[in-house]
Amino acid sequence: MLDFIEPLTRSTDEWISWMSVALLRAESLLSIGDHERAEPTLRELVAEGERVRSPWVVTQANRLLAECILATGGDEAAEHLDRAIEVARGRRMQNDLGLALAVEGRRLRAAGDDTASRERLTEALTLFEQLGTREEPERVRSELAALTIARANTNRGL
Repeated sequence: MLDFIEPLTRSTDEWISWMSVALLRAESLLSIGDHERAEPTLRELVAEGERVRSPWVVTQANRLLAECILATGGDEAAEHLDRAIEVARGRRMQNDLGLALAVEGRRLRAAGDDTASRERLTEALTLFEQLGTREEPERVRSELAALTIARANTNRGL
């Protein structure tokens, strides 16, 4: 359905309509593991979000693009997360900041930096709890628990 709607919204003068639908479509593609189709749209959204100076699009598109890059083994995820975090912090977009910090925490864990990962995930969890977010705190708690288990196993020589 979104594959059909996105081109229709692109043909209008309402850029925010296209960007909103394109972000939803890209996130849906990521959720089913279709990174190949999501990535070009996300790259375009990053550029267009910057062009029209939309902080919401900039943070969302950069975070989702970083998730896509992480899933495919690329190495430029950090720069997109840095941008998403910078804009979200500057605009006090707390939920978007929490989402970006959680992805950054996952990226750091994958890179082997468990200490920095724990810091980002803890900051994300604090934000989500302050906001009363429903699902994200549990995801982040699970990731923090996995870090704790991994550290305990390392300390025991497992």
